[in-house]
Amino acid sequence: MVIVISVAGIGVINLLRSDYRANAGTEIQNNLNRTLEFVSDEVRRAKIIADSEAAITSTQVPTGARAVLAFQIPDPNNLDGTLAEQIVYYTKEPENSLTGPRVLWRYGPNLDEDGNYDITSPWQHSPVTDMLAAAANNPNCPTGFTRIPALGNVDGFFTCVRAGGGQVILNANAEVNLTTGDTDKDKVKYSVSTRVSPRATD
Repeated sequence: MVIVISVAGIGVINLLRSDYRANAGTEIQNNLNRTLEFVSDEVRRAKIIADSEAAITSTQVPTGARAVLAFQIPDPNNLDGTLAEQIVYYTKEPENSLTGPRVLWRYGPNLDEDGNYDITSPWQHSPVTDMLAAAANNPNCPTGFTRIPALGNVDGFFTCVRAGGGQVILNANAEVNLTTGDTDKDKVKYSVSTRVSPRATD
């Protein structure tokens, strides 16, 4: 009887673990897909996209963070021009209630309830998504595209930008550790990538 109960108990544990893994995987997929939809929408509105790490001139990337995308949007008061400040996305370690290994942040204007930029209020640093994967080894970008960040390993979010900024490939990789272990069977991983082109470029 003890053996039967023990075996049944193991079966229940494995079933619960399987359900937890499935739920965690669904949550990760939903979060990453929504993240790429949001960032893609911003890229479509951009007028000038930084096509290299050197072209990211914003001073708003915190120490220890890594810029992954920057662009300027049209000036609502002068549609032929752009706002001087860059909207910038960057990755950094988690803080407060956010979950690592890495978190994607955005520095830029708030959006009103209709999705329009509020350029009259101070720009904010805001977390976009957490649970991004730890650094990956030197992924490549297609010919004609520049990876941002350029050197070494990348965090769970990076971009490939076509020369001139006419197209951006957004790459996101998430990871959740289901236990205190550190093997692949303890983790749920999900990767997604999409190409997007700005509508507002010259």
